[in-house]
Amino acid sequence: MIVAKARGIGLPCESKRAVLEAFFGSFQSLRPAQQEAYSPILSGANVLICSGTGSGKTEAAIAPVIDRFYDDLAAGFGIIVLYICPTKALINDLRQRLEAKCLTLGVRIAIRHGDNSNEIQLGNASVLITTPESLDVILCRNDLLLSKVRTVIIDEAHLFYNNQRGLQLSILLNRLQLRIGSPFQIVAMSATVSDPVELTRFLFSGKVQAPFQMIRDESAKPLHPHLRILDQPQDLAPLIDALLRRPRKLLVFANSRRECDLLASVLRQNIESREAVYVHHSSVSAENREQVEREFASRRSAVCIATSTLELGIDIGDIDAVLLYGAPPSYESFLQRIGRGSRRTDKTTLVCLVPPGKRQLLHALIHIAILDRLRWGALPAQPAFRLFGAALQQILSYLNERGGAFVRLTEFANIAGSEPGLEEPIINSILSHLASEGVLTRHGFKYSYGAGEGFHRLRALRLIYGNYPASASSVAVCEKGREIGRIHVANLLRLTPGARFRFAGKLLEVGGMTRVVIEVRAAKSNGPLVDLCYPGSIPSTDPVLLHDVRRFLHKGTLGHDLMTSKDSDWLQNRVSTLRPLMQNGNLPITMTSRGVAHLTFGGTLLNRAISLSAGGPIDVCDDLWAVSPRPINPNEIRALPDYGVFFPQLVENIGSPTLFQALLPPELRAAELRELWLKTAVHADSLALLRTGNTQVMTPAQIEGLK
Repeated sequence: MIVAKARGIGLPCESKRAVLEAFFGSFQSLRPAQQEAYSPILSGANVLICSGTGSGKTEAAIAPVIDRFYDDLAAGFGIIVLYICPTKALINDLRQRLEAKCLTLGVRIAIRHGDNSNEIQLGNASVLITTPESLDVILCRNDLLLSKVRTVIIDEAHLFYNNQRGLQLSILLNRLQLRIGSPFQIVAMSATVSDPVELTRFLFSGKVQAPFQMIRDESAKPLHPHLRILDQPQDLAPLIDALLRRPRKLLVFANSRRECDLLASVLRQNIESREAVYVHHSSVSAENREQVEREFASRRSAVCIATSTLELGIDIGDIDAVLLYGAPPSYESFLQRIGRGSRRTDKTTLVCLVPPGKRQLLHALIHIAILDRLRWGALPAQPAFRLFGAALQQILSYLNERGGAFVRLTEFANIAGSEPGLEEPIINSILSHLASEGVLTRHGFKYSYGAGEGFHRLRALRLIYGNYPASASSVAVCEKGREIGRIHVANLLRLTPGARFRFAGKLLEVGGMTRVVIEVRAAKSNGPLVDLCYPGSIPSTDPVLLHDVRRFLHKGTLGHDLMTSKDSDWLQNRVSTLRPLMQNGNLPITMTSRGVAHLTFGGTLLNRAISLSAGGPIDVCDDLWAVSPRPINPNEIRALPDYGVFFPQLVENIGSPTLFQALLPPELRAAELRELWLKTAVHADSLALLRTGNTQVMTPAQIEGLK
């Protein structure tokens, strides 16, 4: 019996038999994380579980927590366990996975997110699974719903690291602790943490009285990678056909929604099992995405094409192979994606696909550089950032909780707790700026602020709770009166009645259009296709990846066993052409219509800083190229801190800020950028390397390889 086995391999004797049977009764054995985390969580310790995707982290966290509070949970004394997730889809999936097990124990689970806010359900629950944004809404109600919380579980904690949502969550946890009046236990989980200490410092600084215990599951299945160069998207079809000749489930990750639509359309027209092709991305309606998850999970043989929406641990069944169409934007994304595959085998099968078109060579080199780093070294770590945008949002949220009444500066500072960089003078500067912008009103007495006209507008529009980048306007796509997804409103300028386009793997034809809805039907006639506009759909490439590409070009070796001889020859020829440029820190250059382009492999932020310092334009700089009016002498490349003078100009041209970042005082916007600049270690390495070489004019063949 699993209970006996579980206790025999180290679970504490005081653990409750019913809990063990509910969560592990069908298991043949426990995973390392489940075994090692049980006792410290049961004893009330703060725990961070670092373990790969599919390693049983959910059970490792929730089972001992329910065991610890079993009697109170079953008695229905209120919400005792708060479970925080980054996405609504993951919340829905967790409810399906956990609800039946918990009900056998008499423990009721409730969920709350933007699509589900059943208040009756919340009142009867002992475990609440929610997002940071919904937690924010609950705290603003100023009721007693969460007054009995004793443990907070945080899933996919790495997605809250060094970003605005993470700072929002950190301050919310402090507000919750102030509301409860005593510390609570924290259990966090992640599959991709390069520095657990820094993660806990960013999310939980000042919120725990005891240090975290780190549970690491270092076991990993061997990776069996392959690399394939595609001359056209249609080349994917015979590969998928070959893989599906015996029952297999394949998960294909693409970096944009447009690529998902294209690949699904190609496969549905060119493979034998066309009915087994699924599409999953953020523009597909939530209802259709959930249907895709259910159907794909139930099939023995199928292929699903997705963006990052399926990187998280949503249950879609066992995957036999993961295919990456294009290089992932970061190491974390790579690990999340490959972690979805091969749970029922002793190896992870990975196919790295190099798409045709722009930067084909760069995609191949990033794939190679990632595999190279995984062979020889650990993932790069990034120190915790000091951020400010979400602090401004939390000031408004707390004011909302107080009904817009005047609040003293010290009280605003108190909700930030021990958050690094949010000392009282910083909070005061944010409050003063909001008052000057009409968002807040300064009281006649010193250091008190209340609601202003701008605050009331934000509250009326329900814009107070989220720390996402400002979202674009969208229009519904409806088929037979049912919404199947939403696309950017700019597509109204591209589409006309009768126009044909790809969406979610279907060929559709516009029947009619209004400002808020596009009515479509299955396309019946042949003709040209309109490419949909998906602004911001392609994530920027992590400069660490680009730095590793440069290092590989300097001295790395190709893994010829990864490729066919044809693909190996293709890559070898292009690498041998570029390698002479990358020796000794050389700075390759070429002339363009906007100036001299310098090949740095430094990332967009670094290239825009270099361009600004040389008097060049920044709108044409990207992750590979810095542009200036004349060739830059390597001796002119500055040291890392010396570029800070350019941050005020860079702030408006980097990334997509949240509404609350845009409301910050300019000096704090610049300070956020300075954190990113100084704490991305490869920035200093790249600048130091560029100072050591000479400029070298590129040949047309060398330029062609990087277009």
